[in-house]
Amino acid sequence: MRMLLQILLVFGLLVSGNIFASDKYRVSLQVFSLGELVAQPVMVVEEDQTSSGSYSMPGEAQYKFVVLIRPASDDQVWVSMQFSSGKIDLQPNLLVDLNKQTAVTIDKTRLNLLVQKEPDSMSGNHALTGTFWWVEDIAGKGVVDMSHTTIEFTDDGRVVGDTGCNRYSGGVEITENSIAFGALAGTRKMCAPALMDQEQAFFQSMTRVSKWEVAETGLLHLRDIDGAGQFRASKVEQ
Repeated sequence: MRMLLQILLVFGLLVSGNIFASDKYRVSLQVFSLGELVAQPVMVVEEDQTSSGSYSMPGEAQYKFVVLIRPASDDQVWVSMQFSSGKIDLQPNLLVDLNKQTAVTIDKTRLNLLVQKEPDSMSGNHALTGTFWWVEDIAGKGVVDMSHTTIEFTDDGRVVGDTGCNRYSGGVEITENSIAFGALAGTRKMCAPALMDQEQAFFQSMTRVSKWEVAETGLLHLRDIDGAGQFRASKVEQ
């Protein structure tokens, strides 16, 4: 089987104002092409608001997502999606049960979709606000010795840091125990091959993160929807 594609995934939310509070939903998606997992993004989508994102690989076509969610009942939602690249153009419109994974296969592409109602956001007012973390492990593979790999949650509800090669910054949605990173932008300098590989793994793990916890040891653990560790980090007092 071919090795899992290393994907730099960048998501941006397009949100318009509304005087009434709208529900938000956490959408966890797995995309398989020819039987191979090629993407595993997590995004937060506000009802009746279009959420769009894209990812790309050096020398490869750009892939784009567009997602729209409309409530159907207390435990079901309509999910309208578009997933496209140079070779794939899928536009499923699905009625899905909340908290249950739905699978759909179109041609040779399979989508696994899980939609959960998102608790009220605590961004800017949660235990991670204003904290700075030194990354010790990425997806169980450690980090390059002496690399400066960090995650900082700012007072204004953003995330910034260093991959060990480049600086990055972006949005983040955090609740009591869930987390989803938004659009990430960064510098583009070249580094040693080991650091470039680490940066690629760093951004891919960021797309998978769905849960967070601070253990009794004081270490921050960021996990995917299945509970697998994507980051372990130690707090740096400032």
